[in-house]
Amino acid sequence: AAILGIFVYICIIHASFPGFLNALKINEAEIAGSTRITTIPGRSAIIFGSIFMIIEFINQVFSIVYELILCSPAGSDV
Repeated sequence: AAILGIFVYICIIHASFPGFLNALKINEAEIAGSTRITTIPGRSAIIFGSIFMIIEFINQVFSIVYELILCSPAGSDV
């Protein structure tokens, strides 16, 4: 499941990064009444949140592999 999560978040970054770069280039903003609200913080939060989730999933993969390889099998009394 963690490997699938890594793949999903890589796809999210791949899909949202060009829009983030475009928002930076044209200074994209939403207009709420007479106030301009930039979209850059929201777009960057998606990218950075995805990066942190990938790091967490990698940590889970290493933890699972560590438990499977280095720990004694279940049910063995040493």
